[in-house]
Amino acid sequence: MRELFVIKDTQPNQISYFHLLLLMASLPFDIFYSHLILISLFLHTLIHFKKNEVKPLFKPGVLIVQSVFFISLLSTIYTINLSGAFNELGRLVTILLF
Repeated sequence: MRELFVIKDTQPNQISYFHLLLLMASLPFDIFYSHLILISLFLHTLIHFKKNEVKPLFKPGVLIVQSVFFISLLSTIYTINLSGAFNELGRLVTILLF
């Protein structure tokens, strides 16, 4: 069981791994904690950002997944229930970030 939580990689990758583990563990609970962990992961990623690793992100598959967020963002203009639309956008923003 202990081998499940131990990875042999660089220290920044280990920290990112534990951020993702904490994020998955916090999802069933209050949304505040999951957003806090997600912001922490985002800041950690910005600190260890390497420009040469960005090129593989702009593939058609990734852009198709992110298009769900952009379609939802454009469709909030036509909705009657703005509070419900903003709640849905709050949930879908993780698609854009990941």
